[in-house]
Amino acid sequence: MAAVRVFSLAIALAFARPGVCQEYPHWFLFQGGIGCGKIAVGFVNPAFHADSAAALAVRCACENYVRQSAVKISGGQSFWATEAGTYWMGADFSEEYDTLSGSEVCAHLGVLDAVATAGGVFALVGSPECDVSSIRGKMISIVGNSPPGWIERLPSERGSHFAVGIAPQYFYEISSWVEAEQAARRNLARAVHTTMKSIQKQTTTEAQEVRHEELSVMLRDYQVVARWRDMKRQIFYVLLRMPIN
Repeated sequence: MAAVRVFSLAIALAFARPGVCQEYPHWFLFQGGIGCGKIAVGFVNPAFHADSAAALAVRCACENYVRQSAVKISGGQSFWATEAGTYWMGADFSEEYDTLSGSEVCAHLGVLDAVATAGGVFALVGSPECDVSSIRGKMISIVGNSPPGWIERLPSERGSHFAVGIAPQYFYEISSWVEAEQAARRNLARAVHTTMKSIQKQTTTEAQEVRHEELSVMLRDYQVVARWRDMKRQIFYVLLRMPIN
């Protein structure tokens, strides 16, 4: 019942205020600084029916909560290197996690905040005891603010892996956030373990090499630390952290 009450309050607050596409919830940009244990964020495209979009954002947040506990990253990509340059040949990656437990997990979580902007609908879930009153409804403008240092250099913290994922700006900005987070998970998997194989061919006139990267890594208890959007370069960034086991 606590989760239902929080959800109703969040929806009433979120859709009572207009959204601005250059502003984001504080907890969305600085998710790792909440300090409430395990939390998760979900985001979906805006919809005509605001309550439906909010419910989908909450469901997405619950699925991300499960995914953060354990997700297997598998697949690979190939490159063709010649004297003229290196060419990307394609990639095929997949993610496996417990997609069936999202509803069950959601029943025990509270919706701590939900916000609608011109670019999407965002929901924050976690323990109902988590107190986010100091940042609930707080919006941060990315215009005029200096970009964080982690987009250029990864943080260094003993006992943790870090990874950044990036994505270009798409027509629907939610697609950019989703792709950037997916890329961050793959890069986090690479930080844990990656296998490189190559086939070389050389003639009297030319040398060629086909390189293939393979991933098969289980990520456990990773966290989204922060997000950023570079309006000038139209790039979306997501920073992840995972303890080294």
